[in-house]
Amino acid sequence: MTRVKARSRTVRVNSGPTRSRTHMPSSSSGTSPAHLHLRRFGILETSTLRLAHRDVIDTHAVVDSIPPFARPLSGPYLGQPRGDGPFDIAQAPGVLRATNLPEAWYPANDENEPVGSAPLAFFAPSASPFLTMMVDPSMIMQVSLEGTLELEVAGKTVRVEMAGDYRKAAGVEILLFGPEKHTDGAGVQARLARLAVRGHCAELGGRVMLRVSWPRPSNGTLDDDTEDSLSRVSYPGALHFDANFELCTPHGTLYADNPVHLAGKLRDLEATGTELRASGAAAPLTTADNQVKARITDVQLAMRDAHVGETAAVNI
Repeated sequence: MTRVKARSRTVRVNSGPTRSRTHMPSSSSGTSPAHLHLRRFGILETSTLRLAHRDVIDTHAVVDSIPPFARPLSGPYLGQPRGDGPFDIAQAPGVLRATNLPEAWYPANDENEPVGSAPLAFFAPSASPFLTMMVDPSMIMQVSLEGTLELEVAGKTVRVEMAGDYRKAAGVEILLFGPEKHTDGAGVQARLARLAVRGHCAELGGRVMLRVSWPRPSNGTLDDDTEDSLSRVSYPGALHFDANFELCTPHGTLYADNPVHLAGKLRDLEATGTELRASGAAAPLTTADNQVKARITDVQLAMRDAHVGETAAVNI
C-alpha cells in the first residue's frame, strides 16, 4: 500500500472572496448565509513521486457563519449515502466543493511546479473527489492507535491486529465541541473526524483498513451532557461514539450496515492510554450492492502517541 499525502502549494496563495447572501434567512448565529469561493493549488505526494496540477481548482461553499459552527456534527451531504457514489444528493452547507473538475496531476519539480505535458493522474469521478468539511472545534485530538478487529468471515471468527500512526494521517482524529460551538444546549459533543487503522486479513484477500465513513458522520459525546464548557468536564470522562465503519479490502470496500458503539474513559486530554471498545458489536459488512461479505463482532483500540490542542498537527 503506497502512502499518499495531499497538501497546498505555499508558493501560490490559496484565496478567494466571501459574498453575503442577504436574500436568504438569517442563521441562528445572527448572520446571513454567504457564498465562499476559494482558489486552491495542491500537491499530491506518494512514496515515489510528487504531483501538482497546472490549473487552479475553484471551490465553492455556502456558510451560515464564519467560523462555521451552527451544526458542526452534520455530514457533508444532505442525506446519508453509502460510499463514494455514484449518487445524486445535495451538498450540505459549510462544505467546500470543487466546481471545475476533472483536473490533471503532472510530475512536479523541487519547487512543486508541474512539469511536462503528460499527466499521470486525474481526480476520480465520484461524488466527493474534492470536498472539505469546515468546522470550528474547541479541541482537536490526533492519536495513534493499535488494537484488534474481530470479524466473522464465511462462518469463521477472524482476529486482525490493527495499527495506525497519526503522523501518517492514520490513527484517530477526534473533534471536541464545547457548548459555545454547537446549538444543542449543554454538554460536550464529539466526532470521529478520521479513524484509519490497517492490518492483514487473509480471509478477505490481504491488507485491510478499518476507517470511519465520510458521508455518514460518527458522532458522540464526552462526559454526561451537562457541562457548560469543555473546561468543566470531570475526568475520567466517558467518551462515547456511534461509529459508522467501512473496511477497505483488496477486492473493494465493505460498508457496515449499522453503527458500532465505541466507549472509553478519557483520563484527561492527553489521551494516551485510553481504550475504545465496542459494545454490542454485530454489524454486517456489505458491498455497495448489499451483499454481506463479513461481520464486525468486536473492536478494541488503544490510544498511544497523541497531539492534542486547539490546532491540528499537519505534516508538510
